[in-house]
Amino acid sequence: LRQVNQQLTEQSQRLYQASITDALTGVNNRAHGMQRLHEMVQARAAGRRQALILIDIDLFKSINDSHGHPAGDQVLVAVARALQQALPAGAELSRVGGEEFMVLLTDVDPRQLFDIGNALRAQVRAASVEVAGKRIAVPISVGICAIDDLPEATAQHAYVAADDALYRAKRGGRDCVCMHAPAAVDQASS
Repeated sequence: LRQVNQQLTEQSQRLYQASITDALTGVNNRAHGMQRLHEMVQARAAGRRQALILIDIDLFKSINDSHGHPAGDQVLVAVARALQQALPAGAELSRVGGEEFMVLLTDVDPRQLFDIGNALRAQVRAASVEVAGKRIAVPISVGICAIDDLPEATAQHAYVAADDALYRAKRGGRDCVCMHAPAAVDQASS
């Protein structure tokens, strides 16, 4: 009975892990990432400084169109690995869309967020991917929201603010970082 109970516990743990993991990249999936974002924002009252970073692979459709979907999958896996290598301790990475990733940070100095975003961008750029015998660079755009800067912090508000910053990075030429800055001038870098 003890052995059967242990097997059931192990199977339950494997099923839970599979339910929160993106099958392709091995990072958290969207549902788990969004749940963690909600939990993180709820903990805001505890005085913890938090941030949300959204990352989008620039011109990903052209990779799929030029090299095929298996190459696109290679790029997604390589980007996930590169991001994991550059994440600060305690950060959580999720794949939240086709070529979009989300990073959750807790107890982070807001003055370091821009540098963290640039470090992620540089790490992915340096980790070019070999596709059909050619190495291709993979630029990303990064949008950052310091959750404490939001007047009304909900998971939805944080996500929208980071998404707005991400699209400013896209419109600003891609391969750069933009911060959500409600009362200040945006920072951008490429």
